[in-house]
Amino acid sequence: LPNLKDHNNLSLSLIRNLNKLMKTGMLYNEAMSELGYNFSDLTINKEKFDILLPINSKNEILITKRAPFKKFGLMWELASGSILKGETSLDGIIREVKEETGLSISNPVLKGLMEFKTLKGQDMYIVFLYETDEFVGELKDSNEGHLIFEKRENIKEEQWAMDMDAIWQIYDDDSLTDIIF
Repeated sequence: LPNLKDHNNLSLSLIRNLNKLMKTGMLYNEAMSELGYNFSDLTINKEKFDILLPINSKNEILITKRAPFKKFGLMWELASGSILKGETSLDGIIREVKEETGLSISNPVLKGLMEFKTLKGQDMYIVFLYETDEFVGELKDSNEGHLIFEKRENIKEEQWAMDMDAIWQIYDDDSLTDIIF
């Protein structure tokens, strides 16, 4: 089996194939193994992460103003969280959104994947980007920060906790499925 440490980034075709397998509900590590990769020399930090873009009937997105004591405090971010060991990315995003927002989501659509390594190159992060307009419940702030629905264009680029340009491309263009940093 090839080893991921031999590759600076996952190839675009690998991520596309991984994306197809993940859409069938296969777990990330199972899908990577199916594609001929193992993780013996590489740490997958916190297994993987999800990001969700809920959109309400006014075409506003749900965003969180990070708590002041957190890294990048008082900056905006999309709902996100880590996927627990043994969870699928779909299970993880449903659980995380409920825990952090109070909303129960339905039918989240996998829009794409984002892959990046830490600056030291030791840990690799895989982020699953989901979108939904189906949810019920009342928003409730958590220790993550303050939640609001807002028009995307009303948040200035420098107010986001991370560079959103590539992420918006995945959400805006259905022909794109992956981002590699």
